[in-house]
Amino acid sequence: MQGQGLHDHLRAQYKLPAGGRVANIRISPDCEQFGCLDQAGYLCLWRFQSGSDMPLPFSRLQCHTKRGADLCFVDSTVVLATVGVGGGGSLCLWDALLPAAQAQVASCPVHPDGAHCIVHCAAERCLVSGGERGEMAIFDLRQRRVREKWAAHSMAVQALTLVDGRWCFSASADSDLKLWSIDAPCAADSADDADEPSALTEGLPRGTWAQAHEPHTLLAPLVGTRLGHCGLTALTMMPTTMGAARAMLPGMGLISGGADGRVKLWHVSRSRAD
Repeated sequence: MQGQGLHDHLRAQYKLPAGGRVANIRISPDCEQFGCLDQAGYLCLWRFQSGSDMPLPFSRLQCHTKRGADLCFVDSTVVLATVGVGGGGSLCLWDALLPAAQAQVASCPVHPDGAHCIVHCAAERCLVSGGERGEMAIFDLRQRRVREKWAAHSMAVQALTLVDGRWCFSASADSDLKLWSIDAPCAADSADDADEPSALTEGLPRGTWAQAHEPHTLLAPLVGTRLGHCGLTALTMMPTTMGAARAMLPGMGLISGGADGRVKLWHVSRSRAD
């Protein structure tokens, strides 16, 4: 945006066919199109374009019958994963090039009360999702099955974001923030790492730190911020390739959004993850 008004520099507009409310938006890996999941559970795909007309999506699928929550692209511009409530499962995988009746290529009822968020981890060929009961799950894309599921929070997991492709931050409705390892568990490690039982807790992925959410052990607020949110609703990592980000944050930058309307920037120390 430039100038005084948004509409002075509006490049294009897009409208949901049913006039629903947007649940989330994601841009495709090639940055030529984007996907939107609305709260009614419909997935729409648009190509970026300029002009005053409001184009219809080139693909529209009903993914969830009760509620749509989140989506992500999976190594492609036409393969996507969605989470929500109702339909074939709380976590579904779609191929937008196939006819609507055949577009669902995989599904899993891993979250009984529905899911809120999902991210794709290309390094591990998996999907990480967060559910209404505070549980998290890792869905293996090669075997098309759940690899891990564990109780991560006491309330709903509202947001997830990846760190370096092998760690994942999770944020819950009660403002709890935790860091998890999402690499494949290995039973043989238990003998080698007997002095670190907390990293091999039964039911948790390898490398999980139970106390990672404590501000004094992991997060240090920047000057001018205050600790805590009234319910975390969104997370994202700052791209460390940005010159300004590298100059300001020698480690990693985490941006959080809360139900209280506050957006906060955090410095994340790498020492604990290393």
